[in-house]
Amino acid sequence: MPWMCLEICDSEDQIAEQLSVIQTKAHVLSGVSFEKYSLGDDCRLVTNETLSNVNQQIVDNGLDNWPMISSYPHPPEFMDWMRKLIYAESCALDFIGQAISEAKDYKYVGYNLDLEPVLSNMTEPITQRDAAAYAAFIDLFSTKLHEDGLKLAVRIREGAL
Repeated sequence: MPWMCLEICDSEDQIAEQLSVIQTKAHVLSGVSFEKYSLGDDCRLVTNETLSNVNQQIVDNGLDNWPMISSYPHPPEFMDWMRKLIYAESCALDFIGQAISEAKDYKYVGYNLDLEPVLSNMTEPITQRDAAAYAAFIDLFSTKLHEDGLKLAVRIREGAL
């Protein structure tokens, strides 16, 4: 599935070109992932308002729309926010509820999850316990999404395993 980094990586002209290629190649694609959300303080699902809204163009091409929930813009507190999300079930359920509400409002197929803390911004290293808690969060998130007919994809970096 192609991923659109939008203004995080690309200019307006590059985004327009990518949308043109997607339109041309729609017959061989099933969906497109695009930057849209991030995790905020207090388990908030935050919309990245500075990024182009490409959802409708993707849908208009008959493709599944998979907004990404990423770490962008990589605030120094991100790992603290992430730990709150993965260790406090009430926090996780609140975040998931927000995601489901957005998915219903915008008719998303599901989400592409890409939460990557920036190591240089962290006050404490990532532990095996953090990894296990993140895996449990992914399981909970996918279970709750599936209950509402939604899907979850998880992006991992090559060489991350």
